[in-house]
Amino acid sequence: MREIFDKPNIEDPEPKVMQVSSANNWMTPYLGYLSNGTLPEDINEAKRVKKMAGWYTIMDGQLYRRGFSAPYLRCLTPDEADYALEEVHLGICGSHIGGKNLAFKLMRQGYYWPTTKYVAMDFIRKCENC
Repeated sequence: MREIFDKPNIEDPEPKVMQVSSANNWMTPYLGYLSNGTLPEDINEAKRVKKMAGWYTIMDGQLYRRGFSAPYLRCLTPDEADYALEEVHLGICGSHIGGKNLAFKLMRQGYYWPTTKYVAMDFIRKCENC
């Protein structure tokens, strides 16, 4: 049996507002260069971006880092990185592991940012349970 409705029978939930950060971060030069070929004004920074850009790709508007033995790693902003660290270390399946292991676990989960290991080790130092 099929019923035909004149209007949807499910009410739309209230729209959610998400904060989107448009601040410059470590990914901005790579996104600019890979999407439209713009380079930073600083010559040394421009050389570095051109040299390292081969390690990165853009898929669906998101920056990913290529690896030798790993699949594409999703590049995280500093805010996303802090959240990922907290969830992996303290979350429901958190294991309070050491800094290097935490960094490797994040990479195995498919996340990347340039200072992963150093930020993870600093995060562990601040953890009261560790």
